[in-house]
Amino acid sequence: MDSVFLPSITFTLTLRNPQNQDVSQRLNSGVEVYLDGEIQEIPFLLEVETPRTFTLSVSTLSLQHKIKWSYSQADGDPALLLELKDIEVYSSKDGVATTQVTCPLGSFYDGTTCLYCLPGTYSTGAADTCTTCAERFVSTKGASECTECGEGTTSFSNICKPMCRFTVEISDKIKNEYDLRPLRGSIYSLSIPADENNEIFYEFDLCDKFFSESCYDDECKELSYIFSERRIDEEWNSPVTLGTEFEFLGIKELPDTIREIDVAAAYFHTFSLVYTKGNNIPRTCKSVTTTIEFYCSAQEGRGSIALSKSDDCNPVFLWNSSYACPICNPDEDIIKEYGSCIDNLRIVSYRYARPCNAENILLQQAVQEPCESIKVGRSTAIMAVAIVLLLVLIGLGLAFLFFRQKRDLETKYKILKSENNLEDSDEDGLGVRKDDVEIGLEDDSLPEVPVQEDDKDPI
Repeated sequence: MDSVFLPSITFTLTLRNPQNQDVSQRLNSGVEVYLDGEIQEIPFLLEVETPRTFTLSVSTLSLQHKIKWSYSQADGDPALLLELKDIEVYSSKDGVATTQVTCPLGSFYDGTTCLYCLPGTYSTGAADTCTTCAERFVSTKGASECTECGEGTTSFSNICKPMCRFTVEISDKIKNEYDLRPLRGSIYSLSIPADENNEIFYEFDLCDKFFSESCYDDECKELSYIFSERRIDEEWNSPVTLGTEFEFLGIKELPDTIREIDVAAAYFHTFSLVYTKGNNIPRTCKSVTTTIEFYCSAQEGRGSIALSKSDDCNPVFLWNSSYACPICNPDEDIIKEYGSCIDNLRIVSYRYARPCNAENILLQQAVQEPCESIKVGRSTAIMAVAIVLLLVLIGLGLAFLFFRQKRDLETKYKILKSENNLEDSDEDGLGVRKDDVEIGLEDDSLPEVPVQEDDKDPI
């Protein structure tokens, strides 16, 4: 480990003029400082009454050192005085000045000196040791804090590397996890014919950088996730870099009917991997952005990659795979369905609640399990029959009332019609007036017709 404080000596030199003599002329008097017999790089001429502070490094091979200084008075110069003050020693024994209380940020005190923290550790000062960075955090030498790795990456030997496992927070309670680790470790290739004499060749490794095997010069020797080459008239150019850093972009707004989608027919966009940067990008590009859009296809397996947008600087690819589906949750994504209970037995089957990656979950086969068939007792049956008969009787009673009310209305209608006929007869001179006719509706009595006196027989 490197020490923060190299053994050294610090002091201040001042050229004094105690008698206030005229020093307007250039002085030829000067000072020389020796450390362990070797002259040090200190200016020979000093300005009068101007303090100068110097620091001399001390060898760590010895615990004892000798410092010597001398002042040379030139003829014709006024008598001056050399003052040496504020001597501060960082000794080779403890490496800490007498005024130093704690080690600075990013270092620790090992009992003899302050040492820088190694990469992968950090210190906020006033510590006897450095603290190791937590998982998914890295640091550089002499760091006072650790830096978190980006989404979808973790720390390996103090280097952030993709772990090919990603999480998308849909809400506070819902999280979708995607696992691309089965797809890592392989270099995928894709050849796209541009025309009869041109062809573009791509190489991919989703989560691990690699060197292109087609690179034969130093310019293209760059670790990258994606390379491309172009063939023009049987000649292939050197590989170019299409992304040395990548970012995971998860889609939070999946289809609202995801749990109603047929698992076998599922196909929807779930996330993208976006690759950027590189020192050996195509010369015609100011920057590069390579996008791989992943689509959930639960029955696809590993799937394959295809070119969606041909662009030297910003190509877009599509990858349909079951690994692009959210990982199945056995507690939420497996539905248990029960069949009808017949003869004390029923069929229990299982299915997926939504399209998901079920590589590590085995869907159970349908099984037969005992159940209790519903038995109807004699008393229950009699009660059910009685209720049915009661309902029938109520229905008949309502029907009878309806027909009786209808008959009464028809009778009243006939009577009113007959009254109208009597009025018509009175107008024809029959001698019958409406107010002389009384119709009894309740006792069904006939109306009485008054007899005129001149029609009676004499007594």
